[in-house]
Formats: sequence, C-alpha cells, structure tokens
Amino acid sequence: MRKTFTTKLLGATALGSGVLTLGLLCGSAWAQEAAPEAKTPETGSTEVVIVSNRFTAKTMQLKSDNSISVLSATDLQRTAVHNAAEILGLMPGVNVMMTGNSFIGGIDGASRGEGQYVSIRSMNSEYNVNLINGVAVAQAQPYSRGVQLNLIPPSGLQTIVLNKTSTANMDGDAIGGTIDFRTPTAFDFKGKQRGSLSVSGNFESQADDLGADSTGFGAAADFSRKFGADDNFGVYVSAYYNLRHYANSELGGVMEASGGDRAYALSYVDGNGNIPSGMDPLQDLILTGFNVGVSSGHTELWGGTVSLDWRPDVDTSYYMHLTYAHDWTTQNSSLNQIVGEGSVRDEGTSPLDANGSLKDGYIAAGNGLYQTTIPAVSNRLWYETNPLHSNLSTLDFGVKKRVGKWHFEPNVFYSFGRNDRPNHLEMWTTSIPAGSSSRGAAPYGAATLVTYGADNFPIAHLTPGMEYTALNPGTMPAPCCYEVTSGLSQQEKYGARFDGGYDFDQSLLQSISFGAKYVTSNRDVSNRDYTVTDPNPASSLGADTAAIVGYYPGFPGKYDYLVPIVDHQVVAARYNALTDTQAKLDAASDICTGGGNALGVLTNYNCNTLSGTETVSAAYVMAKFATDTLEIIPGIRYESTDVKNTYWVRKFEPDPTKMTTVPDPADPTKVIEVPDVIEVPGAYQSNTASFSKVLPSVFLNYRPDAKTVYRASIWTSYTRPPMFQLGGSSSSKYDPSTGTTTITKGNPDLKAIGAVNVDANGTWRTSTGGYYGVGVFYKDLSNYIYDSGTGYINGATSGSGAVLISQPKNGGNASVLGIEFEGQQKFDGMPAPFDGLSIGGNLALQTSKADIGTSWGHEERMQNAPDVTANLGLYYAREKVTVDITYHYSGAYVANYDILGKGGSWDNLWVEPVQHLDVHAGYDFGVVQLDLSIANLFKNYTYYSHIGENSKAIADVIQSGRTALLTLKYAY
Repeated sequence: MRKTFTTKLLGATALGSGVLTLGLLCGSAWAQEAAPEAKTPETGSTEVVIVSNRFTAKTMQLKSDNSISVLSATDLQRTAVHNAAEILGLMPGVNVMMTGNSFIGGIDGASRGEGQYVSIRSMNSEYNVNLINGVAVAQAQPYSRGVQLNLIPPSGLQTIVLNKTSTANMDGDAIGGTIDFRTPTAFDFKGKQRGSLSVSGNFESQADDLGADSTGFGAAADFSRKFGADDNFGVYVSAYYNLRHYANSELGGVMEASGGDRAYALSYVDGNGNIPSGMDPLQDLILTGFNVGVSSGHTELWGGTVSLDWRPDVDTSYYMHLTYAHDWTTQNSSLNQIVGEGSVRDEGTSPLDANGSLKDGYIAAGNGLYQTTIPAVSNRLWYETNPLHSNLSTLDFGVKKRVGKWHFEPNVFYSFGRNDRPNHLEMWTTSIPAGSSSRGAAPYGAATLVTYGADNFPIAHLTPGMEYTALNPGTMPAPCCYEVTSGLSQQEKYGARFDGGYDFDQSLLQSISFGAKYVTSNRDVSNRDYTVTDPNPASSLGADTAAIVGYYPGFPGKYDYLVPIVDHQVVAARYNALTDTQAKLDAASDICTGGGNALGVLTNYNCNTLSGTETVSAAYVMAKFATDTLEIIPGIRYESTDVKNTYWVRKFEPDPTKMTTVPDPADPTKVIEVPDVIEVPGAYQSNTASFSKVLPSVFLNYRPDAKTVYRASIWTSYTRPPMFQLGGSSSSKYDPSTGTTTITKGNPDLKAIGAVNVDANGTWRTSTGGYYGVGVFYKDLSNYIYDSGTGYINGATSGSGAVLISQPKNGGNASVLGIEFEGQQKFDGMPAPFDGLSIGGNLALQTSKADIGTSWGHEERMQNAPDVTANLGLYYAREKVTVDITYHYSGAYVANYDILGKGGSWDNLWVEPVQHLDVHAGYDFGVVQLDLSIANLFKNYTYYSHIGENSKAIADVIQSGRTALLTLKYAY
C-alpha cells in the first residue's frame, strides 16, 4: 500500500534525525538570535551585514545609498523551494529560469524540476555579478558568463542583497544587478556563544505519483563563539547536507521538433514548396512527433562556512571568510517516443515533378495549394543521463583599519567553480514494424499525426500496431548502442583589492573614497564523446531484465504509455566493458569525426576544448556630498581587461590522391574533376582580446525625514562577451566545388556590451508599520549579445576570393524600461489575535527590445525577460505561531530565438507564465522550532515552453508537482 504524504514526510524527517551526528559535520542552519537592528554599510561596501527579519530588511533598504532589495533570514527559512535561484524569485524584477544553455538546456535542464538561473530587470544571467560575502564567484559555465545558482540551498544563507544599481566602488560588469549572498560572523549574534542543530525531511508529490522514491532529508548545524576578555575574537562555523529524490513527468514536443528528429512539418505549401502567401507560418506548422517520459534521480547538496574575526580595538578588524558548496545530481531520463519521418520541413522544394505531376507525399488542396503528408512513423525508446557535478568555493582575508579620519581595507580573495556533466550516457532503440524484419518506421501516409486535448497536450492517432508498441515498450528490440559524453568546465579566480577613504567633519564634502582591484582567472572547458555497439543485445527490451527493472506509469492523467525504468549501473557497466582499454576507448571517440585512426583520435580529444585566462584591473574614486536632507555621490571607475584564449583548429585541405566531380563554374551543365578534401592534423592556436571602459556615475538621495528617501541615479556599466564567443573551437575547411577555404572561429574583436542606466525611486516607512516603494528604471544598451549556447552568435562571413572567414558578431542596440512597486504593512494596531497579521508584495512591469544582430531581429523581446513579475504574501506572526501564504507570478518570455532556424522570429521559443502558491506554518516551542513549508501547493506545471508566441501546437511540458519540507530546529 502506498504511504500517505504525512507518513512519508515524517519518515524522511525521522531519517534526518537519525543522522543528526552527521549534521554536526555536514549541516547548516542559522539561529534567529541576530541583533535587532541591522547597520547599513557604506555605499557598495564589501562589509557583510546580516538581517534577521523582513522589517529589518526594509530598514536596510531604506538606509542604503543605492537601490537594493533584501531577503532576510526569515524569508530564507520559511520556504520549501529547492535552492538560492528559486528564493531570488521573491525579489522584484527577478525571473527564475528552469533551464539554460550549458552542457544541457531546454527540457533536459527543466526536467530536474528546479530553478537554475535568474534574470534581473530583463537582463539574462551573464549580465549580473554574483558575490558571496563580497567576493565575486567563479563563473564555471562552459559557454556563457552566467552562474548556475541551484547548488546553493536557502538554508546555507542568512541574507541576500540585490544591488539594482552600481556605485563606482562596485564591479563594473553588472548591467542587470549584483547579487550578494551573505553568511554570518560571530558578531552578528547576541551573546557570547550560541548554536543550532536542525533536521528536515522533504517530499516530492510527482515522484510519489510515479511510484518512485519521493523523500529526502537534511541535517544542519552552526556554532558561533566570541573569545577573549572583551569578546573581541569571534569564530563562526556551519555546515549542511541535503538529499532530495525526484521523478518528474515530461512531454517533449519542442525537444522532438528542434532536435535531430526534426519532428514537425509544413502542413500546406504552394507550387514552389513555400509557405502560402498570407498564411501565418505558425498556423502552417504541425507537430509530427513527441515523447512521453520521466526524469528521475537525486540531488545531494553539502557545504559550509567558516568565519574568523578579530577586533583588537574599535578601529581595527581582521577577518577571514571561507565558503564551500557542492552539488552532486544524478538525472536519468527515459523516453517513450513517437516520431514521424519523411515530412516536408523546409521550403523551396516544389510538390510537382519536372512533368508537372504531383510527387508522392502531397495532396492537391485546390487554389494552387498542396497539403503535405507524414509518410512514416516509428516507435522509439531513448534513455539518457545528465549528471551534474558542481562546486563553488570562496576564500578571502582582509583588514579594516581606521586611523583618525582615514579608513583602509586591503583584501585578498580566491574563488573556484566547477560545472561538469561527467559520463552523460545514452542508449536507444527503434521498433520493428509489422511485416518487416529490421528496425525502422512503418508506413503512415496521413496528413496529420496528432490532435489536441486538455492543456493542449497532443493526442497521437496511431495504427493499431504503433499504439500497441507505445503501450507495450517491452516488445521493442533491445538497445543496440551506448554513447557517453563527458563535459568538463571550471574556472579559478583570485586577486586583491584595496579600498580607502577620508571622512570630513561638518563639511558639505562628507567623504572621499578610492580603491583599486586586480583579478585574474583561468578557465578550462572540454567536451568529448564515445559511442559503442552492443555485440550481444537481448532478444527484446523486455527480455533484458538486468537493465530494464520496471516501468513508470507514463504521464499520470495524460498518457498511459509506459516508460521503462533503467538500471543505470548495469548499462554503465556494459559501456565500460566495451571500452576497457585505451585502444577501445580511442576507437569509440566520435565527437568531431570517426576515431578509427590516429588522426581521428587526435582530433576528437582536442576539437572541443577551450582554455583561457582573463585579467581585470580596476580603479575608482568616489565622493559623497551631504546636507541635512540631500546626498550627492559622484564617482568614476576604470576597468581594463585582457583575455587570452587557446583553442583547437581543425584543418581540411585538397587531397591530391583522390579526385571528385563538381559542377563546372563556367558551364553548370557540365562537371569537372577536382581534388577531394582530406582532414589533416590540426593544432592549437591562440588569440587575444582587450576591453577598456570608463564608467562614470552619479547618485542623488533626498531624505526629508528619517522615514523617507527619494533616489535618482545615472550610472554606466558593461559586460564582456563570453570567452567561448571570443575564442572557441575553429575549423579551416576547403570546398572543392568553389576552390575556397572557409575559416570558422571565435571573434576576439567582439565588442563589450555597454549600458547607460537610469534609476529613480521613492521609499517610505509609515508610523503605522508600513513600508512602501515605487521606482522606475531605464537601460540603454549597445552591442547586445544574447546567450546562444554552443553555437557562435550571428555567424557572419567576410572576405573574398580563396579565403572566407566566418565569425560571431555583436547585435545592435537594446533597451529596457520598467516600473517597480513594493510594499509591506503590519496590522499590529488591530485587536488580538489579528495584530499578528501583515501583508507584503512587489510588482515589476517592464518592456524590452533588442537588435539581436540578424537581418530580421531588430526589435526582439530580450532573452528571458518577462513583462511582469509579481509576489504577494499574507503573513501571521504572534507569540509562538507563524503562518505565511505567498503567491508568485512570472509572465511569458522568449527563451531562444529562431529555434527551428527558419530565419525569423515567428519560431522563437516562448516559456509560458509561471505561477505557484506556497504556504508555511511554524510553531516555536522555546528552544525547539517546528516548521512545515509546501511549495507549488496546487501543482501548477513547472515548465511549459512552446514554439511561437501564440501557438502551443509544439510544446515541452514538465510536471514536478508540489514539494514539502518539514524542519525541526534546536537552538541554544
């Protein structure tokens, strides 16, 4: 009998209690004994400031010199979200993305069922700076400058500060914003010594619906103590461990249409084979295949922090901060596929032959139009894994010293990040049609394969034989082949900075600040692939009982197509046995070419590699002028960057030993013989790029009283192009038909994306427990670049004659205009028990447009930029009871441009609006606190993308259900 929700959640919590000793070493939780009022650091300071509750967070926002949003310890603890990316969605103007363009993307990334990246004020993740305790973290993504945030759990943090504007003493490469994740020190707590222990259990409803492991647990601990007669030396240590099991249902329509199967068709064409004039291309596009699957696995998060602080006197502070976060995720996806083959997908091929007769595969529809058909359909099974091994660490040492009116802070820092997809494994099989003796597609011939049911889910109209195979996948042949891809990506970053300043007494000029920073980083990326054939496959999939250990029940409520459960260890062992020597492994290599010879092995080992160094030098000066009510903060920053990339170049030359025929350029009706093409050994090459930016800024703050501030600012910023676009893999290929050599490579002459930013807002705190804010912002960008993943962006060919060069290029101008509203209101003046009520929320409305650099994309919506984000919360806190009900909404956005490669924006990939209701209830027993949090209470779809803004005919959908978290915490 299936366990109930409560039984499973309590069982998981009990399991967590059983590992409490482990939690002392591998857990992290923050007690609530923080100081009652947070101090506000100097503008853009790296000083770590911790806030314990929502209203203290609002005080910090009110006092800040620049526009910030703050999440307190209360926000971070009263939630069942999976990670730091998801918790950031509570902030105004922040959009949480379930997937990106790393080693995996699209539905493969989304099917983990957790947020991974964020955009801020319409700016994608690579336009933001991410800090931990003021240290810029390593950017370990292989193809962009974004940081994947799913490896940091909310329990591993105490405060998050989002800087929406940047003063001169902050890093200049933040166009969207600067996110500072903060952990405590011993001096952030009252008393000489304190600590906490916690255990938790979590539950995933969709995994339970699928009969998979749906529970997990966590263990956590932290401890702080002050030493010395004056309590001037503080030690804070913490650690955490979280285990989550998941199994999510997926529908893959976009996956089939945009991938190698190209499972879509043009329904009608004209006599030239083109989309009929006047017809909306989206209305002409039909789905000819999809998959139903389950993505399952587990995520283990562990890490911790150490803070050592010595304050020998009131003017001196020495500190050391160390943080570490590790993520080990397994993701095994099993897919039951229905794929139409031979459809008309591209324009330009006439439905009529040379004699004017109708070709096979077309139906005359009248008025000069022709309806296409789907000649054949195959049943397939696909199994793939997408493991993630990532870690992120930071370390910094510094001194804060005040001598009279002078203050100084030297600091050295280090960060390391890894984001690997090690041993991604695939296996596949295709059905044997009735009446055939070999695998392949069965004749079909109808004009459409699917109609649509509830929520626009496709319903396949199959022949009885195809339907039987889809319902009984065990009857299909056993898999023939195994493929493993290993993607590795890491960055190491280290450097030093110096900040100083002078304070003036009773002067209009209040202070002058100045400083310099030097940081260098090393990046290494590789991606290699190996494929082998099973020499002794089982007689059928169902007969392979070692590898196939059961079946998931399709997509509950939508499809009854069974999905095989694969024993990954068995399949991995088979692959390992077939590649157990270096010679076998070399022969299986095929990422760029066949590995059957020395040249192939050399090419495959090197062709998808990139290494590089980047050095950034910066200096700034900033002043603060102030009267009783007005503050003016002008500043200027200079940053200079030098990049060196090393990459592999593949070379193709004429082969004098082998001839081939090509059309005669002088007479196309004839052919001539020319030397064929042969690949020759490649070599590593390097290029360099440099960027220099002067970044002026001015901030004005008007404070008519202690509870009100009006801000206005103009500031400049920039973002450097991804290192992959500057110097990724290259090829030099000879074309015998034209006698030209085309060189495809990265472009070190790409320009940095520049931005002029304008921000104005007002914030008020009322005497009746209210906090309100409204602001507008505008960003004007030049040389826009979007995240194109593994492909070069806007590849442009230049040159003439015998040599042509194809390189990525910048887009044009872009802009964002937005308005944000924020508010929080206590009702402590109401009679008991209603005096514990409060409400809060935020709303961001924004509009964006960008020239992405194509011939058709001059006014596209910015990537991952919804027009609306909103949060609304109802809170109750009185005596020992706390209750939180929060609603989150994020509007539709463009995730990728021209996903089918049709040369227009009509086939952009859109993500549907995301909304969910979360609840929390807690009770404080004194030294013990019990909390229950449920995310996505009503089981809204986690991810729903589709091709075209106004069409859901071709869609990807992920259902991960609701998540519950029960936490028991002891604090002393």
